[in-house]
Amino acid sequence: MKLQSQSNKAVWTARVLTVLLALLLPLALRAQLDSGSITGVVRDSSGAVVPGATITVTNSATGARLVTKSTSTGNYEVSGLPPETYTLEAAAAGFENYVVSGVVVHVQQVLTVDFPLSPGSVTQKVTVTAAAPLLQAQNAAVVRPSPMRRSTTCRWRRATGALWRNFPPASPLLLPEA
Repeated sequence: MKLQSQSNKAVWTARVLTVLLALLLPLALRAQLDSGSITGVVRDSSGAVVPGATITVTNSATGARLVTKSTSTGNYEVSGLPPETYTLEAAAAGFENYVVSGVVVHVQQVLTVDFPLSPGSVTQKVTVTAAAPLLQAQNAAVVRPSPMRRSTTCRWRRATGALWRNFPPASPLLLPEA
C-alpha cells in the first residue's frame, strides 16, 4: 500500500512540474528572442568589490528605470532589456556616483559594464559620455558600432520571404550605410 502511495505522489509531482514548465517556458524563450542584458562588477579604487551598490538603468528614450543591487561579490545583472540606448548609474555610501551614458543594448547581446567607484561624498558624480568599444563576453570580440540608416522600404525582407510576425512591432529596418 505504501508503494502505491509513493507512486501516486511521484506521478502527481511529475504532472505539476510538466504544467509549470509548459506555462513558464514560453516566457523564458520570449525573453531570449528580443532582449539583451547588461552585467558587470562594481569595484572601488583599490580593486575591492563593492557589495550592495545601487545600479540604476534608465532607458534614454522612454525614461523607464530599473534598479538593482550588486551582490556580495560586487556583481550585478539586468536582463530582459529591449534593444535601446541606456544610461547606467552606480551609487554606494561613501563613494562618488558613477554614470555611463549612451550604452546601446542589442537583441541577444550581453554587455559588460564595470563600475570603478572612487571614494567621495554623495554630492560628487563622475559621468562618462564617450563609450569605449564593447567587448563580447562570449568570444572576446570587440564590437564596433557601424553606421546605420533607416529604410522606409522592406525589399530585403520581402525578397527573403521573412515573416513579419518574426519582427517586433514598430522596429525600423536598419541597413548599413551605402
